[in-house]
Amino acid sequence: MDEFQKLEYWAKKHVKHYRSRLLPDHIRAAYLCSPHKDVIKHAVDPNNLDPEDRMACERLLKKLMVPAGIVSEQERERVEAEVIDTFLTELELFQTKSGPFQPRHMWIIAEDTKALAHVWHHKYSFPFTKIFGKFACYVSSKPTGIGGAERHWQAVKRNKKGKRGNLSTDKAKKLSCITAAYSYERAALRRVESQKAGTLWEDDDFENYNNFCSQQLLDIPMTVTRIFRAWEEGWEKVQFNSAGDEKFAARFSAKYENLMWYDPDSKKTMHSAAGDCAVLIKLDKNSERKRKKGKGWAYDLLGMYDNFYDEDKSRLDNDPSSY
Repeated sequence: MDEFQKLEYWAKKHVKHYRSRLLPDHIRAAYLCSPHKDVIKHAVDPNNLDPEDRMACERLLKKLMVPAGIVSEQERERVEAEVIDTFLTELELFQTKSGPFQPRHMWIIAEDTKALAHVWHHKYSFPFTKIFGKFACYVSSKPTGIGGAERHWQAVKRNKKGKRGNLSTDKAKKLSCITAAYSYERAALRRVESQKAGTLWEDDDFENYNNFCSQQLLDIPMTVTRIFRAWEEGWEKVQFNSAGDEKFAARFSAKYENLMWYDPDSKKTMHSAAGDCAVLIKLDKNSERKRKKGKGWAYDLLGMYDNFYDEDKSRLDNDPSSY
């Protein structure tokens, strides 16, 4: 294999590997919506049809053109189907230069190499189409934004500071690519951890809560369900020093507050307080838990007998037989 054959082999391999990154959804959609005659001719050629272009447009249409206030799954699927069908109909009119795209003057402007695609769509397709014009303005104007350039320059500044201010262009470019890739992976990991913790909503999601709730839904009586894990969880087995931990005590009390159960030893009904029901006790030799060096204090649940324990007094002021 000579040098040219090696170059051809590795070039095809690298293009295949990086093709998905070089062609994100908005690039594929902008390709189909480009008003340039050569791009349209290439897109309608049967030999160049790529199903991924169609799928990319459908994914972006669901994100950009479907109202976010639709909560019902069936209603959302119906609206998505109507939006996609309308877009495909208007896209066919655009590629065949029929309907609102029939006048010759607009295509003369599109042949100008200095014409911007999103500006052309804003003038000639946005006023006459329901979905296609607005969608084309979105996807074709994305490369003209400065957001990507600002993020890239931020990655460069992270490396070119202090004694590395005179870093060469090639080294700065390579280090910036590595830094940006690391930041992207770290952000992805943060999102995964947030989802594990149950952080599904943010404060911004509740700014327009009227879009998600109607008066009819608010009038329906809601039943609050409390999930109680009736076993000692791993986080409850932590030991502390004599000072304890207020945050742990609050979490412990939140789990066991307002509970009522039957004590088989005393044959009586017990209950816990509606608030602070965590008691810091010192573990002795008779305790089930083994004391840890430097700690030896743990939180236990304060169970009170009905009509015997006075909740207005502290635990130490009450009779030990009442809890």
